[in-house]
Amino acid sequence: MPNWYFIGASFGFGDIDKGALKLDNKATIQSTTTFSDESSEQSSDTSELSAQIDIDSGDLQYFNLDFGATLWSSSKKGKNKIQAFAGYQRWAEEYIQRSNIILTNCVSGDTLLQNCNIESFISNELLFNSIRLGLNGKATFNEFFQISGSVSYIPYSNIEYEEIGESNNSTTNTTSKSEFDRDGTGTGYNFKISIDYEILPLLFLSAGYKFWKIKAKDKVEGTSDSFPLDGLEIERQGFTLGASFRY
Repeated sequence: MPNWYFIGASFGFGDIDKGALKLDNKATIQSTTTFSDESSEQSSDTSELSAQIDIDSGDLQYFNLDFGATLWSSSKKGKNKIQAFAGYQRWAEEYIQRSNIILTNCVSGDTLLQNCNIESFISNELLFNSIRLGLNGKATFNEFFQISGSVSYIPYSNIEYEEIGESNNSTTNTTSKSEFDRDGTGTGYNFKISIDYEILPLLFLSAGYKFWKIKAKDKVEGTSDSFPLDGLEIERQGFTLGASFRY
């Protein structure tokens, strides 16, 4: 009889060498106009902002801890089987953007300067603490090769978002800083499939494909009402290489 219950843990990390953050936002501007006869008129205008911020560098880490049971197995050794599991996932990412901007006709105190050199640094940090519910599957072809896969639904994810910005004007020797913290909840899913090869007893090398996605349900609330985050969506996909020990 195969092992009907199991505990699984996995972790990973990587570097982000390039990318872009896409921002789509709507802002409503209200204004009041006062006339010479002391009457006034209020008006509002809604504008759309769309921008893309290039990412210079970054990193990501994840950790999964799952508890599950075997639903079906074709043999006592469990060469072909389907398992159900519930678990926890911690997924963290950081993006860093640096730029140099030359401003014309900038002001330093009461002095109008022809050019100002501004160095900008922005750090964006994302953290997802999620609950996963899913299925694992495995099919063995011979003594060494097998195909394994996993699909899971994330019914709840706690989202933490932090943005830290700093700009240094080397011409006027001034520095400005900003920091925004936001929190929210979301849902998502994970999918992976891999081909595994047993190089030593119970030690496998694998190559496969992985797709993860999480989307915030509603607005992501934060410390700044002047810069709301109306939605957040992140996905990661690509080919993977790994090693695992199974018993």
